[in-house]
Amino acid sequence: MFERVLVALDGSPRSERILAALEPFAQQPSSEVLLARVVGPKPGDAEEQVQALSYVRSLEARLDAKGLRASGHVLVGRDPAVELASFAAKSGASLVAIATHGRAGLRRVVLGSVAERVVRVADRPVLIVNPWALEAPLALGRVVVALDGSEAAEGALPIAAGLARGFGSELILVHVEEVEALDSLVAVAQEHRKTEKTFERARRSLADARVRTVVRSGVPHAELLDSILETAPGLVVLTTHGRTGLARIALGSVAEAVIRGAPCPVLVKRSVPALAAWLDEAAARKS
Repeated sequence: MFERVLVALDGSPRSERILAALEPFAQQPSSEVLLARVVGPKPGDAEEQVQALSYVRSLEARLDAKGLRASGHVLVGRDPAVELASFAAKSGASLVAIATHGRAGLRRVVLGSVAERVVRVADRPVLIVNPWALEAPLALGRVVVALDGSEAAEGALPIAAGLARGFGSELILVHVEEVEALDSLVAVAQEHRKTEKTFERARRSLADARVRTVVRSGVPHAELLDSILETAPGLVVLTTHGRTGLARIALGSVAEAVIRGAPCPVLVKRSVPALAAWLDEAAARKS
């Protein structure tokens, strides 16, 4: 499904460890890994550009030796996130993969400006790999798909269907009902019907995939994280609701909480056009 994966690298050993996580995708017959390092555009940065090219070429040779198709690329620009998103579009990459930075001992991810902005401006899915999820290849036996009853959230289903076809993944559909303790029986019944309709639509779109459903009630991001911890998937797939605004598209509280707290990689698909962010930011720079 993801035949061409763009991997963002910063030259650190930590960022290189993401390559191991991506092995299931890279081992597909038609797959290709694009290794990208972004450097500055200043004339004095010429030496850095040469070093960056040598760096990505060495990684390219390492993957080639494993029988994996790979190509190294050096991108030049002031904004790494924009350069990565632009190159992803030009190269036809179907997935952008980037590792986050974390605080040792706190089990919390600090997204970092580059990772966060890549999610905001990229017009294709982004795989966020946390520091503690870099030790082994991506496990695709069980995949959690977060749903909330909206069409935007169901935009993750085609990705889930592709994973089920390509890797035989069991799909765990999680829907959190926002039911308060004092809600009336009518309100609770309405929420249950909404859940049933959500799962019914999902099953139709997932055809013959192995599907398990999980229903929880409470605060969405907290219940979703608890469900992820209980089901222990190798990957979480979700969409993020963004809001367009001057030079900004927010990740959304649920998506951000899951990215920061999930003990496994998270694949994020935008539910609003990323191009809006580019236009807003371009207008802001000119003003």
